Amino acid sequence: LIWSDIWMLILNACEDCINVQDSSCMWGQCKLDEDDSKTLIQVINKILDAEKIELASRVCTIFNHQCTDLAIINFCKWLTDCNVENKSLHQYRSVTKNFTKCQELEDIVLSSTDSDLSNPNVITEILKKCIMQVNFGKRVCEKIVLYYKLSSLINQDYETILKENDEIGLLKTLIEGSAQNPDLLTLAKELIVFEKINDDQIAQFILNEVWPTLESSSEIDSTQETNTNTSFLTLIRILYNPSILGKKFMDILKTEVSPQISVQVCIKAHECFTLASNVEGIALVLRTVRTLVTQHLAEKNDYSLMIQLLIGIGRYSEMSYIFNILKENHKFELILRKGNYKLNQLRVALLDYLKGDKEMYPLIALNFSMHREIAEMLESMALKTLKSLNFKKHQNLMCFKDELKRVLQEFIDAAESYKKADCYNRSDYCEKMAELVALQINFLPSSIVIINLGENTVSDFIAKHSKFYEVR
Repeated sequence: LIWSDIWMLILNACEDCINVQDSSCMWGQCKLDEDDSKTLIQVINKILDAEKIELASRVCTIFNHQCTDLAIINFCKWLTDCNVENKSLHQYRSVTKNFTKCQELEDIVLSSTDSDLSNPNVITEILKKCIMQVNFGKRVCEKIVLYYKLSSLINQDYETILKENDEIGLLKTLIEGSAQNPDLLTLAKELIVFEKINDDQIAQFILNEVWPTLESSSEIDSTQETNTNTSFLTLIRILYNPSILGKKFMDILKTEVSPQISVQVCIKAHECFTLASNVEGIALVLRTVRTLVTQHLAEKNDYSLMIQLLIGIGRYSEMSYIFNILKENHKFELILRKGNYKLNQLRVALLDYLKGDKEMYPLIALNFSMHREIAEMLESMALKTLKSLNFKKHQNLMCFKDELKRVLQEFIDAAESYKKADCYNRSDYCEKMAELVALQINFLPSSIVIINLGENTVSDFIAKHSKFYEVR
C-alpha cells in the first residue's frame, strides 16, 4: 500500500468511529499529551487534504483543537453560502468560536468591509487571499474559488452547482456561453485541469456537440465555413491532445456516411491533427481525402464538395490534383465563387498553379484584385517580346508593327495596373516604355531603330541624330 491508501483507510476508520451527524459526543472532553497532539495535527492535515471538511471539524471539536486552515476553509464556505442573508463580518465574528486565535483569518477579515460582501469580484479576491494562507486543504479552497467564479459568470446558484457534481454538464454550459463571454472558455480549461477530466471524455463531448452540425451540413459559403472552423478551433483548444478527437472523427468514416458528412469529418479531423502537430494524422487525412475525391466525388462530378474540401483543409500543394480535375473539366470558375477572394493562401496557391497560363492567370489575378501581379505579368511579357525582336535581320521593319502594337498595349495595361496597386515608380517606368515603343512604331517606315540598342549603338545613334525633337 502507498501512503495515500493508508491515510484513506485511516479516514474511513475515523468516519466509522466519529459519526459526523451524531451530536451526542462529549465535545472537547478528549485530552491529549504533546506527542498525541502532534499526531492529531498530522491526522487533521491529512483529513483536510482528503477534502473531508465535516470530519475535520468534528475531530477538532472533540479534541478542542484550533486549526487555522480549517477556520479559513469555513470562512470561505460562509462567504459563498447563498442561504446566509445580509452577511456582515461582525455576524461572522459572533458565530465563529475563538475567531481571534486565527491571526491569518483575522487579517483577511479586518482588511475587508461589509459592503465588499455584495460584490462577487471582491469576494473572489478575498477567497484568493484565503488560498494563499492555507497550507492543508488547499484544494478545497481552490474548488470554492473556481466554482464561485463559475456560478457568478453563468448566473447559477453556487450550492446547486456543487450538489449536481456534473463536470461535463458544467463544461457544456461554459463552452456554449464562451461565444458571448471568452472568459468562460478560460474557466472551462481551469475546470478541466482541476477536476482532472481526461481528454477522451472531452473529445467525446465535443464530438457529440459537433455531430448535429455535421448531419445538417450542406454547401455553405466560405465566409460562413471560415467562421464555423474558427469556433471549432477555439473549442478543440481545451483539449490537451486534440489528436484523440481527430481519431474519433476518422473512425466515423469507417461507417456508412454521406459524402457531405465525409467532407466535414475530414476537415474537422485535419484541424485536430494540425493543432496537435500530428504528422501521421495529417498524412492519414490527406490519403483519405484523395481517395474520397478520386473514387467518389470526381465520378459524381461533385465539384462543390471538392472545393469545400480544398478550402477547408487548405493544403493546396498536396491537393493540387483538385485543381487539375477542375481545370480538365472546365469548372475552374467555381473556385472563384463569392467569398473566396478573402482567402490569401488560396489566392497565392492559384496564382502559383497557373503561372504560365496566359488565359487563366489574368482571370484569377483580376478576380482577386491582384493588380500588382497582373502588372508584373504584363510587363514581363512585353519585355520578353521586345527582347526577342531582331531588327537587324529585316530590311522592312513594318513586319514588326503588329507585335509592337501588342507590346505597347501590354505596357499601357501594366502601367494602369501598377497605379491601382499604388506602385507609382513601376507605373512610371511602364509609361515611358510605352512611349518608347510608340515612337518606334512611328519610325518603322523610315527604318530607324530606337529599341534594343547596345551602349555603343546608342552613342552612334546620338551622334547621327544631333537634333531629335521627340526626346523629352
